[in-house]
Amino acid sequence: MRVMAAVVILSCIPILGYAQDCVLIPDKTFCGVAITSTSEQFIKVLGEPDGQIKMGTDRIAYLYGPRLLLVFWHDKLWEIYSWETNPNIEFWDYVKNRETRTDMKLTFEKWSPWGLSRRQMEQHDAEYPVEDADMCVENRTSGDTDIDIFYSPFYSVESSLSDNNDWEAFRVQSIKVRFNIVEKKP
Repeated sequence: MRVMAAVVILSCIPILGYAQDCVLIPDKTFCGVAITSTSEQFIKVLGEPDGQIKMGTDRIAYLYGPRLLLVFWHDKLWEIYSWETNPNIEFWDYVKNRETRTDMKLTFEKWSPWGLSRRQMEQHDAEYPVEDADMCVENRTSGDTDIDIFYSPFYSVESSLSDNNDWEAFRVQSIKVRFNIVEKKP
């Protein structure tokens, strides 16, 4: 009986590097690691990445699962990309024989934006104010962190964009986060 209870408890504890969601607390932490940490420190917590993209001598990106890309510049976290399914950023077919080791997604400290409409996102305007926006993207800020939220049209059988012509027809598709705390070099 005790062994069974221990197995149940241990199965509820997330294994590092295999977590479903990675929480961002702007200007502080991502996946429980300080934003100012080195790439090595992130890898210690998240595990080995599923793929790497060399972006010159000072930048490298690490792919974790089919939905999360971390870009390091001068060995500091500079950008995070997270997306639902987007054919424009589908790296997964080229990485590690398409083995699914991780499937991480970016979430925020108190909420997850995935699947929310533009109207539903308005409730987060106080903590992440909108600085600029057009029909398909909003730029939000929090301290030294810029957050771009990209929307794509979502149509149901009951409605179309021409029927309701409001923000309910657009859902969160991808997110780009840029940290302005990294020292910019020429």
